[in-house]
Amino acid sequence: RRDALLDAISNIPDYFKTIASNLMAEKTFKQYKMGYSDTPKFRLLHILVDDETILTVFLRLRASFDNIIPYALFLTEKITQIFGSELGELTKISLPSFQYEENIFNKYKAQMQQMGFDVGGIYRFKFAIVGDNAVGKTAVVRTFVENEFSKDYRATIGLNIITHNFEFHGNDINIVIWDVGGQSNFERYRKTYYLGTQAAFIVFDLTNRKSFENVEKWYSELKANINKPDVPIILVGNKSDLINQRVVTFDEGLKMADKLSSKELAYISYIETSALNGDNVQEAFKTISYLYMLKTKEIEEKREKDQVLEIIQEILEENKTLTLAFYTESPFWSPGLKVMTGIEQLGEFKVEQGEKGIIEYIYENGLILKNCIRTIQNLADFDGILCVFDAIHKKFDPAWRDLLTTIIKTTDPDRAISVGIRVPDDQVYIHVLEQLSVKELEERLESILIFKLAEEIQLDIYEQLKNILNRIKHK
Repeated sequence: RRDALLDAISNIPDYFKTIASNLMAEKTFKQYKMGYSDTPKFRLLHILVDDETILTVFLRLRASFDNIIPYALFLTEKITQIFGSELGELTKISLPSFQYEENIFNKYKAQMQQMGFDVGGIYRFKFAIVGDNAVGKTAVVRTFVENEFSKDYRATIGLNIITHNFEFHGNDINIVIWDVGGQSNFERYRKTYYLGTQAAFIVFDLTNRKSFENVEKWYSELKANINKPDVPIILVGNKSDLINQRVVTFDEGLKMADKLSSKELAYISYIETSALNGDNVQEAFKTISYLYMLKTKEIEEKREKDQVLEIIQEILEENKTLTLAFYTESPFWSPGLKVMTGIEQLGEFKVEQGEKGIIEYIYENGLILKNCIRTIQNLADFDGILCVFDAIHKKFDPAWRDLLTTIIKTTDPDRAISVGIRVPDDQVYIHVLEQLSVKELEERLESILIFKLAEEIQLDIYEQLKNILNRIKHK
């Protein structure tokens, strides 16, 4: 077996050896533990497992990185466990539907930034917690809000509403918790309580089989009365501290989440909590907040994406062709290209190797995207150019000034050009602007737009793409 493994490793194509070597040399990859690249047939997602190991996931060219990242991170965790296990020790690697774990959030916090989350945001949403009577819904809420467990049980009469604020990865979360009574005689009134719900827990008691079997009933009641697609829902198995009394296994909880997910092709997470000792209670509420933030981001991103698509279609209808260039210093990090190739409505594209350092994405509708890695040539061929300079790790690179000077001298004054400077703070941004100051740039300020990128950049990129496209449209 060892010989077979060594033989397989020795047959890995040189291409992947080169990719791995280049990735390990990238500061951005080491910071975010993630990068991506494209081949003519696949998109490749690379994740740093440890200092010597990279996990590469093969995706279709049109695949969304955002959708696959949670699963890839889950596999990364499992690989880490395998590497650290003793000989003969088993590691369970079956994929859930997906259970978002708090340790994954903490370890890969940077991925939230990669996906376009801002810090300093304010999120407010209505959150319903439902389930059978006496499963511990109110106890879970009290443990979360007051960090206190009450041993005196009293059933919630109809409804209990609690507002709570907390911080989550630099964002202010304000949730209005609707703790809905589980008694059957209140069913006719619960329909009113569900109006406007934006996220929900379905809670069952791990020591009560009937409460678990009723989960599907609660799911149906939620879906029938919320009237919104893709509302984030987490299935919560409570009372995990009663180990000797539990009658529902962890695998059964996961399978139930999978079953509910398959009904409407939505993802329902599963987590087990103990209101008594606080296990996973904070994590459960942070997870539902993350899912709500993700949904909010998706809505905002869709609006931006639709606007970019509309302008591109108008340009193509008028001019028949459109060529955009994206300058980046890393073959594994090109935010503008990532945004554009993620717009599925643009149609199919093929990937071709262009001139040295340039990869071309050619669409059937006349759109051509060129990813220019540390070089940019034949500038007259481009209708618009988006450059991104990464000043997170270095305050300034003289090559940036040389590149801008070249662009200015070799392009028409009406060429649409935007330059994004990714910085950790305003001081670095001011420093880079001072160093970029050249006479030619001052003369072209009307046609060259320089903007600041914070660490969270996706929506900023959409905004700048709209600026470039509108300038092309109206020139």
